[in-house]
Amino acid sequence: MKNLIIAVCIILVTASCQLDAQQESRIVTADIGNFWEAYDRITATTDSAEQYQWLQELYLDKGSKGLEGIRWARRYTAKDYIDAINQYPLYWQSIREKTMKSKELADQIEVGVEKLRDVYPDLKPGKVYFEIGVFRTGGTTVDDMVLIGAEMALGDETVNTSELPESMNYVKNYLKTNPVENIVFLNIHEFIHTQQQPHDYILLYRTINEGIAEWVAEKVSGIASQSPAIDYGKTHNERIRAKFEKQLFGGEAAINNWFFNSDDNEFGIMDLGYYVGYTICDRYYQQASDKDQAIIDMIDLDYSDLNTIAEYVDASGYFSKPLLELKSDFEANIPEVVGIRQFENGSKEVDPDTRLITIEFSMEMNPDARGFEFGPLGEDHVLYVENYFGFSEDRKSVSFEVKLEAGKRYQLELSDKFASENGASIKPYLIDIETSE
Repeated sequence: MKNLIIAVCIILVTASCQLDAQQESRIVTADIGNFWEAYDRITATTDSAEQYQWLQELYLDKGSKGLEGIRWARRYTAKDYIDAINQYPLYWQSIREKTMKSKELADQIEVGVEKLRDVYPDLKPGKVYFEIGVFRTGGTTVDDMVLIGAEMALGDETVNTSELPESMNYVKNYLKTNPVENIVFLNIHEFIHTQQQPHDYILLYRTINEGIAEWVAEKVSGIASQSPAIDYGKTHNERIRAKFEKQLFGGEAAINNWFFNSDDNEFGIMDLGYYVGYTICDRYYQQASDKDQAIIDMIDLDYSDLNTIAEYVDASGYFSKPLLELKSDFEANIPEVVGIRQFENGSKEVDPDTRLITIEFSMEMNPDARGFEFGPLGEDHVLYVENYFGFSEDRKSVSFEVKLEAGKRYQLELSDKFASENGASIKPYLIDIETSE
């Protein structure tokens, strides 16, 4: 009997350890403590070299796979961290204790993820990483990792934002929603993203993807979405839909109009893409005869098949026309580069004394949307933009200053970040010229 009792105890202890190990492997919080250790060293000196050293040694070098992931996803540099630490001390002081709640929240997150499994039985394994970032996300995903930006997601309206510039009003508005109270919902939302198929960087696909995650997270958690965009959208649907239909197949410029933007827009509210995607999802679910299968089908949606996307969207009845018709309308209004005013593209006799280059477009462009990239020949042959003068009054041309040398080949690509007012991006346009001797 004694041996039997010992054996049972061993089994129970082993099972308990296995559960602890499973939870530890799913919820990773170690980077939070590492950051604050680095923070204390950084703020104890004004020597910039030492600050960078402590950040690297105590936080970045010791970081988990999740820290690597969130830095890649949001392009966080060491300079971003050092600048933020030095510029916003009151913010960091007021958020510090709140970020330490990550360990306490682990059990609640585990329960939420298991609720997701109830409606999506084929749930693939994933991990949740709590990280300290630099104000570019409260939560995102990379592959099977849920990456929580604790410096935002674990905050609330009591965080001291007085030092933040106007350009960071999105942080202030986000904290007013008390996101820490919504952290379980956020983790379910982000965990759903780890189950979804990849999609091209197109406004409609991003909208569907985010809307499904938001709606299913609400369904699973029993907690209503805290996105102000959803409540606002319900009473302004016609205006929102009309605007969205003109941009729905746009790229980065269009996405920036509907996600992660400020409230400085014609609607006076940010992130309205969540409303559109959420509403499409809700309408699709309401018309489905098999509700359980509808949730599975939405999470499994194949974004690489336009016909599948069209079936999903059209079944919701949200848009004013079938999706393929809207796509044709959009493509009929894609802007093009008409030419270069000072010379013909491809010329091998460009005057090396040329200082001004003016690119002309087929229609009115968005003056805030632009992007330049190296050409195929790389940095050695790049046509550097010395000064950017911006768009003309009619917004159909853009000018910038360059400095040329005689007898050299130059390349510069205008990327698809250039877009029309309706969010339609240009096809990348390569300037490829040679200067005369």
